[in-house]
Amino acid sequence: MLDPCTFSIIDWPAEERPMVVVVVDSEAEFDWTAGAPRRAMGVTSVKAQLKVQSIFERYEVRPTYVLDYPVSSTPEAYEIIRELHQSGTCEIGAHLGAALPADSRARSSSLAREFRAMKAAPADV
Repeated sequence: MLDPCTFSIIDWPAEERPMVVVVVDSEAEFDWTAGAPRRAMGVTSVKAQLKVQSIFERYEVRPTYVLDYPVSSTPEAYEIIRELHQSGTCEIGAHLGAALPADSRARSSSLAREFRAMKAAPADV
């Protein structure tokens, strides 16, 4: 695990209680019944994160949402996650799956930079 301020590895003492980390895989919807290759079908399911986020908040859990390329590049999806992050109730990470579409595979190396910019962007952008 990395310290979010310094991005250095946290030295967790053995005598400390274990830490539970919640990571939510937020990715595009696929037609799992279709044969290969499966194509991303949409990002409407990201709205459901609002329901589970309210449960996380009730128990003081601060999850990390890891986003794939379709979620991180579609306003309908990333605006929801960005608002959660700006409220201080979650972290954001990149889901760098090996099955990225061919046209986005070349862009995956710049995703970390894009996420940092997205996190820093004003809400009205």
